[in-house]
Amino acid sequence: MLPHRVGGGIVKNFLLNKKIFLKKNFNSYESGTPNIESCINLGIIYEYLNFLGFNKIHSSNQKSIFYFKK
Repeated sequence: MLPHRVGGGIVKNFLLNKKIFLKKNFNSYESGTPNIESCINLGIIYEYLNFLGFNKIHSSNQKSIFYFKK
């Protein structure tokens, strides 16, 4: 039985002419869920960096680089 939709780790390889090669042993017959947790975490990290201020982060990095180059 072939899956209804492909993706989510069941695709082994594909060609530009839309030929898809599936893995031999895949665990489900549906494409799966995208990595939502990482998207949410990326948004939280961006908000935190905005809270700190990118200029402050940049100047801190520059000070560290200057210190370690001594």
